[in-house]
Amino acid sequence: MKRTEARQAVYSLIRQWLGERTCLDDCSRLQALGLDKGDIEEMLWRLEDRFDLCVPALEEQRGISTAESVHDLIEWLLEMSRQNED
Repeated sequence: MKRTEARQAVYSLIRQWLGERTCLDDCSRLQALGLDKGDIEEMLWRLEDRFDLCVPALEEQRGISTAESVHDLIEWLLEMSRQNED
């Protein structure tokens, strides 16, 4: 998966979640956007489903606990994609 594809998927999901007119960039803090841990967990599941990723529960939990920004979600998605390619 290319970074642009991951970025577009994360941005699209957040905008669907919060509304199309949500202003965000890679540095946007998830909490500042109004997202809580439950929202982040649901978003990770949706990203896994969209890209047909098989992600171990520990990696999901790591993503939920460490994702603080849009950039973090993009990096998590890229990392999970690389792991699924191996």
